[in-house]
Amino acid sequence: MKAMTNFLKLSTVVVLSIFIFSCEGEDGAVGPAGAQGEQGQQGEQGQQGEQGETGTANVIYSDWITVFPDPTIILPIGTFDAPGLTQEIRDTGVVLVYGQSELTGTGTVTAIPSESGGQIYTTNIGASSITIIVEKPASESVFLPRARYVIIPGGVAADKNAAGIDYTKMSYEEIKALFDIPE
Repeated sequence: MKAMTNFLKLSTVVVLSIFIFSCEGEDGAVGPAGAQGEQGQQGEQGQQGEQGETGTANVIYSDWITVFPDPTIILPIGTFDAPGLTQEIRDTGVVLVYGQSELTGTGTVTAIPSESGGQIYTTNIGASSITIIVEKPASESVFLPRARYVIIPGGVAADKNAAGIDYTKMSYEEIKALFDIPE
């Protein structure tokens, strides 16, 4: 009997323990927020920095290329490679071509397409090359035997950059100065 009593007491303690530990109480209310740390005072506004120079990191330009080594050629069509010229540049950038009137490099520089010396100069911008076509009388020499290209990637329109500058309306000297292109 004593064993039965101990068994009942022990069973009661186990059942009560299971009951007590298996019950979940309600969550208590969230306590108040702690005190905020102090912030330092706002510093004074610095001076505006100077405007930086126009960058030329993406501008590609060639040396002067002799396109027409024999200026007396009857059907003058000259093609030269333009490394860096891509379809994206053709679609959104600017490709400028200039001709020079002397093989020695001392002559007048003229934007192409143009009419110069009574001759009509046009360009065909290819996938990675540029072709210059000259319409002239068979008896005349090519007026612009040398050429140079300047590739300006990433414009908004085919002839303007994001600031709205129309590079095709600028002179060679302006382009050269703007992009720091050496002679």
